[in-house]
Amino acid sequence: MAIKKATYEKDIKSEIEGFTTLLADLDEEEMILPNKLIEELAFMRVTLRELKIKVMEDGVVTEMEQGAYSIDRENPALKSYNTTIQRYNTTLKQLDDMVHKISPEKATEVNLLSEFLARK
Repeated sequence: MAIKKATYEKDIKSEIEGFTTLLADLDEEEMILPNKLIEELAFMRVTLRELKIKVMEDGVVTEMEQGAYSIDRENPALKSYNTTIQRYNTTLKQLDDMVHKISPEKATEVNLLSEFLARK
C-alpha cells in the first residue's frame, strides 16, 4: 500500500523541519550545504518508513511466479530497505561531519547524531 504523493511530501517536509531544528544555531549562510543533505535525509527517512511497512505486510520472503511454478525470494522491499538504510546512515554521518567543519564552536556542545537519534 503506497502512500499518496501529498502525504509523502508532507512527511518529508516534517522530517526537514526536524533536522533543521537541530541545526537552529547555524546561520542562513552556514545552512546552504547542510540543507541539501537534509533534503536527501528527509526523503530517505520517509522512504525507509514505507519500505519497512511493505516488508512487515509481505514478509521477508515473497513468492515469485515463474511460469508453471513459483520460487521464494528475498522481498525486493527488504533489499531496497537495506540499501537505503546504509546510504541514510552515511549521509547522516556526512551531515554531522559537515556541521562540525562549518561551525566547530557551535557544534562542539551538540553531537548532531546523538541528539537526533535520541529524539526519534
